[in-house]
Amino acid sequence: MVVAPSRLLARASVFHAFAWGVSAVVTLAGALSGAMEAEEMTGVCAAGGQSDHWLLYFVLLPETFLLLAVVALLVVIIVWAAVNGPQPDEGGAVASWASKRAIACQMSFAKKMTFCCIFLLIKVSAND
Repeated sequence: MVVAPSRLLARASVFHAFAWGVSAVVTLAGALSGAMEAEEMTGVCAAGGQSDHWLLYFVLLPETFLLLAVVALLVVIIVWAAVNGPQPDEGGAVASWASKRAIACQMSFAKKMTFCCIFLLIKVSAND
């Protein structure tokens, strides 16, 4: 299934509102709840610097949710590609150039998602 660029452009404002809206809500929630604290040595403000309570709600839970969402998306894409991917013909070869291109795009995306998962695992484990 290929999505036309015009369909994506028609929904661009929804995508932008979601992307900027979620981060704005989290930022405002942290600022209004008093969770922002300055680090003594650098003066950088962040949530959860001194309090385990705020660290859990504003750092660890969002990072865990992001990691689980990326892994779930990766699994869905791999399963979808296995089920709906191009089928070989009688000789065992993939029939058309479009099918080969689809396989290449799916593999490229799967590789990128795998690297994202590895990066997030390293990032989450480094927060200890």
